[in-house]
Amino acid sequence: MNRRTRIKLITYGVLIGFMLFLALLFYLTTYYESEVSLEKAAEQAAQQVAQRSAEETILPGNFSEDELLIYEGDDFTALIPRSAYSKNREQSTFDPAGVKADRGLMFYPGAKVEGIAYGPLLLPLAARGYPVVILKFPFHFAILEQNAGRRAMPRFPSVEKWTLSGHSLGGTVAGWEALDNHEQRNQDNPPDFTVDSMIYLASYSDARHDLSGTDLKILSIAGESDGLISMEEIRERMHLFPEDARLVSIYGGNHAQFGSYGPQAGDAAAGISREAQQERTARLMLEFLEDL
Repeated sequence: MNRRTRIKLITYGVLIGFMLFLALLFYLTTYYESEVSLEKAAEQAAQQVAQRSAEETILPGNFSEDELLIYEGDDFTALIPRSAYSKNREQSTFDPAGVKADRGLMFYPGAKVEGIAYGPLLLPLAARGYPVVILKFPFHFAILEQNAGRRAMPRFPSVEKWTLSGHSLGGTVAGWEALDNHEQRNQDNPPDFTVDSMIYLASYSDARHDLSGTDLKILSIAGESDGLISMEEIRERMHLFPEDARLVSIYGGNHAQFGSYGPQAGDAAAGISREAQQERTARLMLEFLEDL
């Protein structure tokens, strides 16, 4: 091989490497943005309360968007009662008041999805008194920062037990943290915070993180018309959960409508509206939390 050929090969190699780098950079920096602001979603939720009877709505009758604080931090977005917020010179802390303040919900967004896109789905839980924490991840990939919930949980000192939840890949990663917490609780120096339950949305556990031997309470919710993760795939992995884990299918629901970020590549068309799918999902989540 002569010198000119070597130079050409090196040049081609550098160009190919640079193009691959640009492609990776583009992939990581593009994501599904939320189509609904949390402030607008809170306003709409309050209007629903005013228009419906207590029996018809999943929200408490005294809910007002003015009473709900939407806190945007570097690591997470929190949906909590406004009265729960306090701040000192070092950091903000949250001490939710109410009968359900001892339990919170930590949410892991799906891959490449802006976290606040799940705000409309999760607002009813916050309105019921459950502190809701939507975690933030580098490049919107939960897999890039495992056990992220640990850094947020100390900010909620009154929350003794956590339910972890996640959509798609976010649910899988949430399961890793739940398993890690379970294993640590059985050691000599257990963690200060307990994860005792999981809610999977269009998601499942992987074989390396078998939860079947844990005492976790698990609810799995899936869309019947999901074009990315089928009901069959989820059913095939239910053996990785404890025997009392529950799987619920939402008729007409698809993958993307668990969030409010628009259509997702590869997903199937939904047979119900996004609002209907999210309301059904929120009802199931609330019923699950109430029974814990």
